[in-house]
Amino acid sequence: MNNVKEKLESYTESEFKKILDEFYANHRSSPSLKGDELELYLDNLLDFLTVLVGTGEVSDFIYYPDTPEGALNEVIKWRKSQGLPLFKDS
Repeated sequence: MNNVKEKLESYTESEFKKILDEFYANHRSSPSLKGDELELYLDNLLDFLTVLVGTGEVSDFIYYPDTPEGALNEVIKWRKSQGLPLFKDS
C-alpha cells in the first residue's frame, strides 16, 4: 500500500476504494499472494482500516457486501451516522 495516510478524510473516495479492492480477489493489486502470506497481508490491512474508519465493525462492512462498492457504501453510511468526516473530495 503506497502513501499511507492516518485519517480517512485525507483520502479521496477513489483512493479508499483501491484499499477496499484488496479484499476482493478479482480486484486485488497483488494477485500472486496466496495462503499464509495473503492472510497476513489482509489481516494487517484490516487492522489499518479499523483505525482509519474508526470502528471494529469494519470487517462486517468489508466481508458481507459482495463488492468493493458495497463495502464503500457501508463505510460511508456508518461514518455519516456517527457524524464523522468522509473523504477529502466529498
